[in-house]
Amino acid sequence: MSSDTAADSIGLTGLASAAAGAIGKVCCHPLDTVKARLQGPFGAELRGISHTFRKTVAEEGFGALYKGMGAAVVGGTPGTMIYLTTYELTKRRLEEMPSHHEAPFVGHFLSGMVAETVCCLIYVPVDVVKERLQIQSSARGEQAYRGSLHALRTIMRNEGLGGIYKGYAATLLSFGPYSALYFMAYEEAKNVARRMLQIPSPPHGTLEPQQALPFTATLCASAAAAAGASFLTNPLDMCKLRLQVQRGNLAACAACTAPSPASSSSSAQTFLGFFDCLQRTYAQQGARGLFKGAGARVAFHTPAAAVTMMCYEQCKALFAPWCS
Repeated sequence: MSSDTAADSIGLTGLASAAAGAIGKVCCHPLDTVKARLQGPFGAELRGISHTFRKTVAEEGFGALYKGMGAAVVGGTPGTMIYLTTYELTKRRLEEMPSHHEAPFVGHFLSGMVAETVCCLIYVPVDVVKERLQIQSSARGEQAYRGSLHALRTIMRNEGLGGIYKGYAATLLSFGPYSALYFMAYEEAKNVARRMLQIPSPPHGTLEPQQALPFTATLCASAAAAAGASFLTNPLDMCKLRLQVQRGNLAACAACTAPSPASSSSSAQTFLGFFDCLQRTYAQQGARGLFKGAGARVAFHTPAAAVTMMCYEQCKALFAPWCS
């Protein structure tokens, strides 16, 4: 691939992924808020997706479902650009290796891990701010953060730059396997669709032909891959969220002269790390505890991934003339 072609490819991928990421987040953020609350320290009080949705709206208004939306769009959009661009470039590099044809799914799995490793540099601060806002309930008198920018400033002041990136490993342990499993399943589902529709596969190392698959096939492939990957990795996501919230509770408690009743409750128990959280959650609540919020996670990631990837493929076709 020539340098001009590579630059056009990167530019096209960046534009398409930015548009797709913003659209996907705006459409699906309420489901992400419901998922965060179900997995959070007060998740035991909630009985499922519908109950959490109704309770949140009844007690705090419809706007509460969009808490953290600013952080998700402003920070998440460039994160999505880096994520999909890194995936595409890594995938093409691996496709040039002779071993790729023997086990292409390995290349897709590794490309997903590499993409997540890089984009977590942006996603981790965004995720910390977003989730702390999402689980904050005005009905319980929790008003530590007034918005995304105030939350970022407060976290930086109380915990420093190292604090906001302290969850990098936990986030990567959560999202890394998800991305790897998602792209492995997504690419395979597209290959199955091509065979069923008798559509030839795109040449290696080039942009995929934009009309190679009907958008419904892309939508179904992405939705199926996201549903399976999000369910299987729910225990990892649950631990990541609890560790992020725990850091906020500990930082807030350290700034107080006396501990509050909430800080000494069992909901604020201290986990020693990612695997300690997994072990203790399983010991106390069993497998059911590890998959708390799995339904909401699947309900969020399935349409979010489907909308994002469908928009991504359509935007590549729309922006292709500008980048040629």
